[in-house]
Amino acid sequence: AEQHDDWIQQKRYMSLTSLEQTRVMMTANIIESDGITSEIIRKDVA
Repeated sequence: AEQHDDWIQQKRYMSLTSLEQTRVMMTANIIESDGITSEIIRKDVA
């Protein structure tokens, strides 16, 4: 039962929707370092 409770808590905080939204934000995010602008490259995992 304790393992099941842990799974429910993890699912609540790390839902697939929240992970997808985070991935989209990271993909669209532009990082500026040393005056050079580079875009994060999305790597799909099949």
